[in-house]
Amino acid sequence: MMKITVFGVVALCMFAQPVLAQDKGSVKGWTAKGTFDLGIRLGKNLPLDADPDLVDESELGAKIAFKRKSSNGLVPLQFSFGITDSPGLVKGADPASTYFGRITIGDAYLPLRELTLASDPTKSATAVSDAIRPYAYYQYSSLHDGLLKKRQREDNEVGVGLRYRDVVTIMADRAMNGSAEEVGAATNTPGWYWEASGQIARIWSSNPDKEKLVPQVKLSVYSPIIRRVRFFAKGQGDFSFYQSALTPMGDDRQDQRLRVTAGVDLSSLVEDWGDVSLEIAGQFQRQWSNDPTAESTRGYFLPSASISFEF
Repeated sequence: MMKITVFGVVALCMFAQPVLAQDKGSVKGWTAKGTFDLGIRLGKNLPLDADPDLVDESELGAKIAFKRKSSNGLVPLQFSFGITDSPGLVKGADPASTYFGRITIGDAYLPLRELTLASDPTKSATAVSDAIRPYAYYQYSSLHDGLLKKRQREDNEVGVGLRYRDVVTIMADRAMNGSAEEVGAATNTPGWYWEASGQIARIWSSNPDKEKLVPQVKLSVYSPIIRRVRFFAKGQGDFSFYQSALTPMGDDRQDQRLRVTAGVDLSSLVEDWGDVSLEIAGQFQRQWSNDPTAESTRGYFLPSASISFEF
């Protein structure tokens, strides 16, 4: 069943029409990029007197991605592989790690930084105007105790989705070349920006209790840059329909999770260091379930940083 689904996703995306909002003549070939991530994710059960222990979901990550940009009718394509490590920053947290490989067909995601580098002629063609961008992906993950010690399980995940990005507000007219919709971004000063997406994923696992179907919706809003910082808010809803896990009553387990995040993006303050991202945020998370033991209400502190380099 999984092999049939993977083949179907790939076939559908290969026949999909690429978005024609780019300068095809100058977008060619492949790029390779390495990224190192530090994501601190420390949570507390709410109300504050519910449980005195901190929840540690922090991760360190390293990834290499190879991306083919859309040109001459070719659909964007990206291969990536990497490793994440959850070292356990607080007492009682169990260290864990994962290595993974992923292929994405369709909307090879462009960071906002790339959308606004119009002053660099080698990057101007990566600018994208408004569009509904379909994508599909397959990811293999191997989850381990500690740093790649005893393997706990293997997951195979297939997903399809749509993403809509409103980037008109970071565009301007180029006096000599036409409108922003025709030639891409023409400013390095982003304005209001928002993105909405929806996807559905199916996860198969060597642990049957982890197999599930996961529809997801997400909305992100970013403010203009104000004194080299910008504010953002995000909302995300996940629905998990487990295939084998049962509730104490014997029903198939079903979870619903809401995440609301607000914070500040400080990346402009460190842009002289290169392709660096720096954010500080707080998050409220509520999870409902027909399994009472899986329900929770938490608040999280989320500082994060990443640095990327092309090679």
